[in-house]
Amino acid sequence: MKADYLLHNLKSHCLVLQSQLGSFPEPRTKKEKQALQLAIERMSMIKEAVDAIRAAQQDELISNSIISNQLNLVWLDDNVDEYGAYIEELEQYGIDIFPISDGQEALDYIREHRVDGALVDLQMPDGISGLDFINATEGQIPCIAVSSYLYNSELQRTAITRGAVGVLDKNFDAPGSNAAFAKSVLGFFSEERRFKALEDEVLRNPGKLDAKVSEILASLDELPEDTKDQIAPYLQEISTELSKSDPDIRKISAAGSAASNIAQGAAGNLAANGVLHLLGALF
Repeated sequence: MKADYLLHNLKSHCLVLQSQLGSFPEPRTKKEKQALQLAIERMSMIKEAVDAIRAAQQDELISNSIISNQLNLVWLDDNVDEYGAYIEELEQYGIDIFPISDGQEALDYIREHRVDGALVDLQMPDGISGLDFINATEGQIPCIAVSSYLYNSELQRTAITRGAVGVLDKNFDAPGSNAAFAKSVLGFFSEERRFKALEDEVLRNPGKLDAKVSEILASLDELPEDTKDQIAPYLQEISTELSKSDPDIRKISAAGSAASNIAQGAAGNLAANGVLHLLGALF
């Protein structure tokens, strides 16, 4: 608040000085005229700088509110009690998770509470299955199918046909998988929130992100040649941006999403699934 007060006062003084300078008597010499014109220009520059600082502050407030505004999701899985680390990671991004292990209970919950979406296990052993839940809630809330069977392309197609807006890999044993999972969820449910998280990462440690991109590039040799040729240029574009002093976050985000979409299209190939998991950790 002190900074806002100082900026307000600085802008007020600039306006007063500009007004006073504008009412000065006509300069008598060329040198006086140049000095007066310079003073007016400097006051204008200070005023513009103050406006730019205040606009940047407003942008930062809006950006931070993207993270701070809570997103409420149901997570339906018969083993959801085992996913505490993943739920904690999701909460770091402003996502509140209500874990439920019973399909009927989940249906009852969304009828009585404001819910923005659901993460749904496809392999529910008893009662309402994950596919049944997705089908029952289509048009009410977006559902993401969460499965350990992404190699099963038929299962993926069935989930999408039933109404799922996407499918995520339940690869919960891989290092860093909790962060990768959280970021993937962000990508589905809140594009701007995910972008803010990516922006923060790039600003904090672009070298670390670039190392991850290099790791993905090295793993492309295991992909079918046509898939590799499609993904590689996007990863090279990301590396190029990260090497700049002022990287374009929008370009990085768009290239990462494009690479992920291509890998998603090749899902069913084990190598593609691995690349998709690595991309999910970043984009």
